[in-house]
Amino acid sequence: MIEGKSNWEIAGTLGISERTVKFHLGNIYSKLGVNTRVKAATLTMELSKNAPDGTGQPGG
Repeated sequence: MIEGKSNWEIAGTLGISERTVKFHLGNIYSKLGVNTRVKAATLTMELSKNAPDGTGQPGG
């Protein structure tokens, strides 16, 4: 997602349907509290920068 790939490209890489990609992205958006791919990618990059070990996970 952060690499700018489309749902179709992600589906092809993972060997799943585009519908499955959309489903999982919807879950990601919900958990992050965002409603667009750009907001999700931006927030993910910010969280990754702020994590002690760069993983985006608290307590690193």
